[in-house]
Amino acid sequence: MNLLITTFLLLLGCSAVISDAPEPSYRLSKDVTPTSYDIWLRPYLLASDGERRYTYNGEVNITLQYSKGREITLHKNIVNITSTWLYKYNNNTPVAIQTFGTRELIYDNITQKLTVPLKENLDQYEKYMLRFGFLGQIRDGMQGFFRVNYTNENKREKWIGVTQAQRIDARSIFPCFDEPEFKATFRLELSRPTQYRTVFNAELLESIPDASSFNRYLDIFAATPPMSTYLFAFMVTEYVTYGNDDLKVITRVEHQNYTRFAYEVAQRALKAFDAYTQLPYKQLGLPQMQIATSPKFAHNGMENWGLVIYKEEVLVHMPDYNDGWSDKEYTLNIIVHETAHMWFGNS
Repeated sequence: MNLLITTFLLLLGCSAVISDAPEPSYRLSKDVTPTSYDIWLRPYLLASDGERRYTYNGEVNITLQYSKGREITLHKNIVNITSTWLYKYNNNTPVAIQTFGTRELIYDNITQKLTVPLKENLDQYEKYMLRFGFLGQIRDGMQGFFRVNYTNENKREKWIGVTQAQRIDARSIFPCFDEPEFKATFRLELSRPTQYRTVFNAELLESIPDASSFNRYLDIFAATPPMSTYLFAFMVTEYVTYGNDDLKVITRVEHQNYTRFAYEVAQRALKAFDAYTQLPYKQLGLPQMQIATSPKFAHNGMENWGLVIYKEEVLVHMPDYNDGWSDKEYTLNIIVHETAHMWFGNS
């Protein structure tokens, strides 16, 4: 009996100690908030890239609104920070005011919070820019920036890069304030091999030779409207695109003729929501809608604003395989659902 009482008291004491342990704080402070992200990425997908294959170089400039505090805390996961600078805007020109060694940064593996300690308080309500250089991994799962392979019509293996930032995987693509409440605009510049093409939430402005790398082009995209990080999306593929200025389909060349039903459904869904809400899609903030296929994807579809990514079987109907009415009903339901998010959730 004494042994049982002693054991009970020990367990009770242990539970008291455990209950006193503070819970990790996962939410970010609102002392510093982002207003825009300017992102540059150079992914390596080719066998000729050698040891760099399935990695990427990146830089992000985050424009911030500062209110108080001696630190800036945001999120990161997997990416390795190589450089950090803080700038203050002077007549809309950023001027460097502080640099940080990687050992000065504080990282919490549990909460995935990255803290940049400031040497002194900043000027309240002024605009600043936090810049990171980093290295990332093109992952083999289906989160963040990941890679997918398929066999094309010539029986050759192809690799593409796809993103899935929802729920908390934008932070594994670039350092960011990865909570839905922190909405900001996003601009993207993507360096790609010449045989690849890229797409992003917003429209492509221009493609120019990448001056810093042979046999690559730099695709420069317009800015998105203010949106949450989980909607950030891009793809690096050898796909083809068809459609018009309102709606485009992005898919494998061998699947182009088998996505016509999906294209018609997406067209009708956009028109129906335009009429129902009396708020045309183009007035929400982006001029075009793009729907894209991925051979592997974590969900039936993901409502990234302006670039909805679907599993191939949702958009592609192969004759005598998955072109029956039940398959088309499935396609119709998924496309209408994801399209609705442009009005309900995204904007």
